[in-house]
Amino acid sequence: MLEAIEKEYFIEILPFTKQHTKTLAKLSIAQGHNDPFDHAIIAHSITDKLTLISSDKKFENYVSQKLKFVFNKR
Repeated sequence: MLEAIEKEYFIEILPFTKQHTKTLAKLSIAQGHNDPFDHAIIAHSITDKLTLISSDKKFENYVSQKLKFVFNKR
């Protein structure tokens, strides 16, 4: 099923590894940002040096922790 999704939408599904978990454990969580899935996305982006593009301004709080972030105004 994952292969079909990758082909249909021209995306690559990336694994969440032990290194991503280590980055997540070291992440300083911004006050009021309680979404664990966001935290996993942030850790993944930092670990793999990927640019995160989102319209959620909460991600800006993690730029000081080496997150590459681009705000996408809707």
